[in-house]
Amino acid sequence: MSTNPTRISSCKTAKEIWDTLEITHEGTEEIKRSRINTFSQEYEMFRMLLGERILDIQKRFSHLTNHLTAAGKSFTSNDLNLKVLRSLTRAMATKGDDHLRKEKSIKIIIGGTTWKIAGT
Repeated sequence: MSTNPTRISSCKTAKEIWDTLEITHEGTEEIKRSRINTFSQEYEMFRMLLGERILDIQKRFSHLTNHLTAAGKSFTSNDLNLKVLRSLTRAMATKGDDHLRKEKSIKIIIGGTTWKIAGT
């Protein structure tokens, strides 16, 4: 986002400048709540996509949880681990997970916990 210089130059105090910059870059409280709601919904609906590799799901999940953490949400390692394992289990059960078949095992790290998943 670019800041409109006119907005800043019209401010009289440092507080007004700060508030203007904050709203310009972070949005209003309503926008922040909307972002949290959107990311929370994405988190609740999170599932492994058809054909998605384990590394890609880890990247996508980390990106999502980083946004939520930045917005003030907190998660325990247990919450994160269970969420990922539940999304993997459903995909593996319905698809047979060819990605794991090609590997002897794969290691993923979520919330500081290392998981080793054996292939078939």
